Amino acid sequence: SIICPGFSCVLHVHSIVEDVTITHLIAIKDKKTGKPLPGPVKFVREGQTVFARLKVPRPVCVETFEDFDQFGRFMLRDEGTPSPAVARAKPPPLPCVWTRYSTN
Repeated sequence: SIICPGFSCVLHVHSIVEDVTITHLIAIKDKKTGKPLPGPVKFVREGQTVFARLKVPRPVCVETFEDFDQFGRFMLRDEGTPSPAVARAKPPPLPCVWTRYSTN
């Protein structure tokens, strides 16, 4: 299974549950260096880490992972199955997150 722009799932942040859509996949993170790989991203496979932009229907408050890691995490679920992603929030200028795609 893969994730691509337009993928709809459910966002779980603390006690909040919201529908969310992945609007853009910005970059894939290199496993060895931890830096973004060059080039456009069309989809993400299982086991890859991606920088993505999410769209929620209303504002959701999430701390940045760097400031407060317990409140900077959230989970994306699809059809009630655990994840495709557990994510860490990034600062507001780019409302994007690193997510690790996994079907486990």
